Amino acid sequence: MLIRLFSFWLLAGLIAILATQSCSAEEAAFHFNGNDYFLRGDEAGIREYLTEDETFDEWTTLISVRHFDGTDNPKLYAQKLIENAKASGPNAAGQLMENEEAGSYIADFLVFSEEGSKPFFAEWNLWRIEKKDDGVEAVQYARRFYKVDASTSQKLIDAREKIVPKLAVLEIPE
Repeated sequence: MLIRLFSFWLLAGLIAILATQSCSAEEAAFHFNGNDYFLRGDEAGIREYLTEDETFDEWTTLISVRHFDGTDNPKLYAQKLIENAKASGPNAAGQLMENEEAGSYIADFLVFSEEGSKPFFAEWNLWRIEKKDDGVEAVQYARRFYKVDASTSQKLIDAREKIVPKLAVLEIPE
């Protein structure tokens, strides 16, 4: 009798845990380029999104949104991003694109982690910067490559052709 009672409570406890887990499944904040993105950071005016199973310790794709009040020059902000990227190391490269129709700018650059850092990575960034309300809004798409070899440049070229037009129209819910 005691064994049956224990088994009943154990079974009831397991059912309760499973029901709680299935009811609390997190909903994605938005979908972009074939992936669901989940809010993983929200502080100091920066919202950061990762795919479901990624963490800030080692991620491959990150999307962030930043709003800066009191500035009204998206081109200047984009130029500063490119300058900072190029100053980060001898292999960093970047360019600025303007979407006159939308009044936005895309900063496109590649930077590398510090030599000797673990894990080593190349980080490709696209930032769409535009005037928004009383400031500037910057939407960042970043992709990290932890294995950098001869095929990485072709992966970047292919991804760039695909992502730039999508980033230009990406709307992230508040």
